[in-house]
Amino acid sequence: MKKSIFIVELTVIALLLTSMCLFRDVPILSPWKNWKVLSVSVDVPEKKVLDELSKILINNVVSENSSRIEVNSNLAPVLPSEYNFYKNNLYRFFYDKNNNFRLYYLPKGFSNNQLKKLPFKYNVDLQSSFPYFSIIVTVISYIFLLFLLKNKLIFAISLLPCILFSICLPSYNSLIINLFYFVIVFFFDKYHGRKNKFSALLKNIFVIFSVIACVITCCFSGFRGICFFLITIFTSYKLYAIIAHLITTKLTKNNSFEYINIVSASKLNFLNKKTLYLFYSIGIFIIIGALLYFLIPSFSSKTTNNTPLSIPTPLEYNGTRGFTLKSYSNLQTKKSSTEFPDLGDFVSQVWNSTVFPCIALQNNKGYVENVTPGTSVNTTEYFEENGKIETKSVEVATFTKQFIDTTLHRIQTFNTPIIEKVLMDQESFCAADFGNVKRTTPLTYVIFVIAMLFCGLQILFFFKFYKIGR
Repeated sequence: MKKSIFIVELTVIALLLTSMCLFRDVPILSPWKNWKVLSVSVDVPEKKVLDELSKILINNVVSENSSRIEVNSNLAPVLPSEYNFYKNNLYRFFYDKNNNFRLYYLPKGFSNNQLKKLPFKYNVDLQSSFPYFSIIVTVISYIFLLFLLKNKLIFAISLLPCILFSICLPSYNSLIINLFYFVIVFFFDKYHGRKNKFSALLKNIFVIFSVIACVITCCFSGFRGICFFLITIFTSYKLYAIIAHLITTKLTKNNSFEYINIVSASKLNFLNKKTLYLFYSIGIFIIIGALLYFLIPSFSSKTTNNTPLSIPTPLEYNGTRGFTLKSYSNLQTKKSSTEFPDLGDFVSQVWNSTVFPCIALQNNKGYVENVTPGTSVNTTEYFEENGKIETKSVEVATFTKQFIDTTLHRIQTFNTPIIEKVLMDQESFCAADFGNVKRTTPLTYVIFVIAMLFCGLQILFFFKFYKIGR
């Protein structure tokens, strides 16, 4: 390899890996998108906190006494108490679980150095922990793989982009992609230096399963996940080729003859204990990663007194992004019981206050939590025509996507910071509750099932083709 080509290839590799770092997915250290939660002792007056924040140029803070958007209509300025769940429970967003701290929602964009100027003790947000576990599991699986490989030095270096991939995209998806990519690398190492290695690799049923698993998981990882994985494959292979060339060149200089593997890749028996260890370990790593994701809270923090701090957090993302009828219905039917109001409750209360004056008293059975999409409320209007009293049916409101959009538009056009804007920035109807966040969506379960399915198939086919004593 010419020196100029060698430098060009290393430069391309460095640029690609740098681009991954520049566009990496930074773990969100706050449960609320676009907002940070400042907790201050209830002994400190709210006005003092807001004044001190203003002095350090932090404005547009959402606090307990911030302005409130009106949810009742002019025709029904006063509703029965059971209709006011949303309005009566908004205060819960501004206290921790033990009512020791008052909470303030600060728009992101300030530095921690600004907060250090505050003359009282405080806590900022909760710290993310889960994403780093996926990196740790990837590193452990990387080390375990090296024990199974023959060409340890080559792959110890050429697989480093996989570690970077996990760091730049710290998620369960990246872990699954890396695990199945390691299976492909394992068999690639088996065929290293043999004839027909690429054709044998393409015919290997375990490699085919692993490629399919990687592709499917990549599709669930979005455009950035696909680009990162393609960069990882390319840089990994180029590093492998460069290192293999350097080692081959050095061996050629030191030896007068070259060793050649007689058995071709297509005739090589790779079904041995090492292969079984690999499949079992992949399955174990998949389960460990899933347990870390599902069971370990994504956010945890302690107060200055070293006691757990439990603040309002988005509890459930229902898998349907946007403020659609489906997202609204999913939240209303699937969310667990919570004392926190949410945007779904806001929409419901606006609906109830709109239709309340037009519903017969015998039909008013209390707060309507689940408004069925398409529900229409009509009223009867009376008018005189040709000396007679005539009637006509007039539509008061219909629960459609347009009704939701119109209701939420009131929040967007409200001039001052309000808690509803915090909820809207979550980009979906989501419930809230005290405690730590678990961003568990149906998509994660799908990835887990797919990964276990492909790992199980590989173990099944191993026992189908493997013969004891062979």
